[in-house]
Amino acid sequence: MTSKTPRTGNQYSIHYGDYSAVICELGAKIRRFDYQGKEIFCPFGVNDLTPTCNGYVLAPWPNRIENGEYDFNGKHYCAPVNEYHPAPRNNANHGYAYHYMWKLESLTDSAVTLSLRFQLGRIPVRCDRDRHRHRRPGDRCGD
Repeated sequence: MTSKTPRTGNQYSIHYGDYSAVICELGAKIRRFDYQGKEIFCPFGVNDLTPTCNGYVLAPWPNRIENGEYDFNGKHYCAPVNEYHPAPRNNANHGYAYHYMWKLESLTDSAVTLSLRFQLGRIPVRCDRDRHRHRRPGDRCGD
């Protein structure tokens, strides 16, 4: 019997105390997040597309870039347009990190670190995320 990789890629389960989560390789999305065995937000199956934007990594930019064009440091840039509806939208929406399979860097019982490297036009982008680490009360960002 052959094993087929799910549409959302490899699945990484982590837990800490009463919390548990499943992070998928596709987009480093939170596919499931539970507290004391109860779903916190809308989960989705391993072969399903995300039904909402929950758990998205919005990189290399959050929100929308009108017509996919912007100026930065005196230079003009164009990003791929991926939002057309409802009309008349024509935006580069929420970056593209959620479209790619991320690389597993490390996995423990309570943390998963995934990374992504890609070229967006002439803009090199690197996203290293210790994104899905359960923190203890009192932890500072970066600890």
